[in-house]
Amino acid sequence: MKPKSLFWRLFFSLILLGFVSISVGVYYGYQTYESLYVKEVKNNLLESSNIARRILYPYLKEKNHLELQNQVSQLIEVSSTRYTIYGSHGNVVADSYLAPNSIENQRSSADFYDLIQLKKARYISDIPYDEIEFLETSLPMRLDDGKTWVLRVGYPTGHIKNHLNNIITKLIAKSLLLFLGFVAIVFILGRFFTNPISKIALEARGLRKGHFHRRITSEYYLSKETSQIIRSFNRLAAKLDKRDRQITTQASEMESMLSAMGEGLLAVDENMNVLFINPAAKQILEIHSTDHPTETLPECTRRIEVIEFVRDALRKKGQLTREIAIENEIGTSWLLASSHPFETPEEHRPSIVLLLKNVTEIKTLENYRKDFVANVSHELRTPLTSIRGFSETLWQMTREKDGDISRFAAILMKQSERLQNLVNDILLLSQMESHAKEILNDNAKYHMLSSLIHSSIELCKKRAKEKNIDIEVTIQKDGKVTIVLHLMEQVLVNLINNATTYSSNNSKIQIVVRHSEDFSEIDIIDHGVGIASSHLPRIFERFYRVDHGRDRQAGGTGLGLAIVKHIITLHGGSISVQSEPGKGSHFKIILPTQKSNRILTLQ
Repeated sequence: MKPKSLFWRLFFSLILLGFVSISVGVYYGYQTYESLYVKEVKNNLLESSNIARRILYPYLKEKNHLELQNQVSQLIEVSSTRYTIYGSHGNVVADSYLAPNSIENQRSSADFYDLIQLKKARYISDIPYDEIEFLETSLPMRLDDGKTWVLRVGYPTGHIKNHLNNIITKLIAKSLLLFLGFVAIVFILGRFFTNPISKIALEARGLRKGHFHRRITSEYYLSKETSQIIRSFNRLAAKLDKRDRQITTQASEMESMLSAMGEGLLAVDENMNVLFINPAAKQILEIHSTDHPTETLPECTRRIEVIEFVRDALRKKGQLTREIAIENEIGTSWLLASSHPFETPEEHRPSIVLLLKNVTEIKTLENYRKDFVANVSHELRTPLTSIRGFSETLWQMTREKDGDISRFAAILMKQSERLQNLVNDILLLSQMESHAKEILNDNAKYHMLSSLIHSSIELCKKRAKEKNIDIEVTIQKDGKVTIVLHLMEQVLVNLINNATTYSSNNSKIQIVVRHSEDFSEIDIIDHGVGIASSHLPRIFERFYRVDHGRDRQAGGTGLGLAIVKHIITLHGGSISVQSEPGKGSHFKIILPTQKSNRILTLQ
């Protein structure tokens, strides 16, 4: 229910108060006037009875009934009072209204006896005037012969009622005029005093609607309190106006920047309603509306891949990144989509911001690079195989002879082997980048962690035995993982060989395996030379070397850890390292288990 305004509350309250006050005043005023008027009538009756007695007494003494009738008839012409004379036996001798012989003697002997005992005028009855026909008074008149006659003077109660009715009518009419005047005064004064508050309420509604430029003028400064409120209101409106201008300017600048972005940007809520979209996103999603679309995202674009990505991002309620292939008239375009969750400020609805970057050109150049590396590496394999074969033959022919030819042949054989390993590593990386999905779908199977660890250690035993290094395995809990066996063996062999290479003789390498419902962990810990913290962020980059001379002397290609990370990422896992110079290194591999494994559908 909508509350009434202060003016109407005040107006109706004062009107009710005024109505009650006037009504009470009229009622008690009328009651007072009525009692005074009736009392005055009674006093006038007493006075009239005494006057009439003095006038009629001479005629009573003569017992001239006819003259008495004439006299009382003349008295009624002067006033509306009724005069009646009773004889000593209760008979009517004269009456100013009717003929005496037409009036029956209605007085009992007892009643008449009471009347003649009176020595002065008195009222006959205390009955209220509105219940009788006449308001009467009686006066005994004793004659010389000892007999008592009675003079009765009566005033018609109808006259009293008519007079009082006229009085109450005039009183009500004047009270009504007074009430109307009171209503007008209350209305004017109410408007006068509530106008500042109404104006403040009106301008407050304007503020709510965003009209921050409006102010309340000084004409409403009716009192100290209202002037203080209005000044405070105007200061608040000025601050809000300034803040609104700043926000509008910032929003305009932000919208200009977002519109000028080359990347597509859009925001959608949990129901996929489009909250914001910039021109680049409209172009990418082929949305042709000039303003922000009011439909949901599936209603305004046919890009199913983008819609599915948005649904996944809303379900995940976290950051998500994915490469999306879109088929169009000119071929396949590639988008790099990134989502970031947020909540709308008013409704607090879960929403996401989606960034769409067209990486078709980058993807094309990357494919050119992959193809080039693969082709070059493949073309190098044949001549490298020939070089290595001939160098081994030459070394076999000259190794029993001491001389430069034998030494040159050994160097040539060693470097050709290193170059061939480098080409093989490049080809492996290229193959995993180009055919990752096929490799996983064709070769990924369930394998026990313990069998993976032991088969990898078998491939590294010879090298560890040469340095008398003990490989200690701790399997806290065994379990199955979905992996491509030969690729994961390459990961473990690479890490164990690295630990062997950079550990001193007679040391120890620890392998710890933990399995849970969601993930499996493999820790490889050595106590070798360690890695400085400045190198840790880059050790998984291709061709990055911590110590160039030491790595080349060890025969590494610079691609080992890059291949390790690529294979683990391919399996949906992660790898991290902790190391300290002189204390060794700790590599941790985390792989999804069979229940949470999602690598068979490569994103």
